[in-house]
Amino acid sequence: MKCRELDTWIAENVMNAPLDDLSYEEFGIPAHYSTDIKDAWEVVERMKKLDHKLSLRNCLNNFGFACSFKSSHHLAHADTAPMAICLAVKKAMENKDEN
Repeated sequence: MKCRELDTWIAENVMNAPLDDLSYEEFGIPAHYSTDIKDAWEVVERMKKLDHKLSLRNCLNNFGFACSFKSSHHLAHADTAPMAICLAVKKAMENKDEN
């Protein structure tokens, strides 16, 4: 999944921001959740309100970041913290009925 596709998925499924074709990119919507730590942290705060606890680790030897919400079952790895957060959010939300 490309960054902007992931940003759109998060905007619609986590941040509850209905998007239409006109709002996409033209007005900076959705936010750059997967590439900007400030925007990614808004997602963390939203997940916190939904009672999902964050675990974010910087991996040794330049292996990027590992992130999970609620349990390691939803662990995601990425080169950057924002991308790791977004991938973990997607896994957690897609598997929320398993918990």
